[in-house]
Amino acid sequence: TCTTAIRLLNIDSGFHLHSHEIAYGTGSGQQSVTGLDSDNDVGSLWIVKEGEGEPMCLTGEKINCGQKVRLEHMNTKKNLHSHDFKSPVSNRQEVS
Repeated sequence: TCTTAIRLLNIDSGFHLHSHEIAYGTGSGQQSVTGLDSDNDVGSLWIVKEGEGEPMCLTGEKINCGQKVRLEHMNTKKNLHSHDFKSPVSNRQEVS
């Protein structure tokens, strides 16, 4: 539902999507997003919000299958997104 705090887990690795106030030193220079193997760290909480250009969704409003959403990091209030930069950690596409 809208404004729900969620943790995203990669089943294969057992790591949760995690972020904090530390920025990438190269690439986009935005906040770094990594994986963390702890399931109780507040840096792994993301808020479900309406997608870019979509009408604002209200707290508790159901998210429909196929509906565009945004994930906002609970602590930093920054949206999850990707860039055409290589991550300095994995050498794969940067996510911030």
